[in-house]
Amino acid sequence: MAHKAKKPKPMLNASVSDTNPVHVVDVFVNELDLVKLGFEGVIPADTFL
Repeated sequence: MAHKAKKPKPMLNASVSDTNPVHVVDVFVNELDLVKLGFEGVIPADTFL
């Protein structure tokens, strides 16, 4: 399943220019499959309001 790249959070956009390489890093990190890489606690628990 292909994931669409998400734009960084507004705070990041407000303080970093659109051409700053940090945006590439942000997209890369968001695309990592943390479960497949062995991280625990990645899937949020079901919560009820």
